[in-house]
Amino acid sequence: MKVAIVNIKDILDEKKNPTLCLSPLRYTNDCIRCPRFQRALQKNQYDILLTINTLKCKPQVSEETIKLFERKKELLEELRKINKEIEEISKVIG
Repeated sequence: MKVAIVNIKDILDEKKNPTLCLSPLRYTNDCIRCPRFQRALQKNQYDILLTINTLKCKPQVSEETIKLFERKKELLEELRKINKEIEEISKVIG
């Protein structure tokens, strides 16, 4: 469990929190778990950087999470290619 101490200045800071988000996920750098973030991520075809840049709330996501998510995207793309090749081989073999 993550804990963050937040004061009213953090919440009302227009640069850090332009939409006055009160989600606890924001203050623990876990905006990636927010339902709004998840919907935007699906809309942007799981491009995390695009999603972060397009949301008005300026999501708080750690650099480590961004790197892991990008790696996950690369691995899923590799998996799709491998599965496609397996299907093609299966059609030939029969």
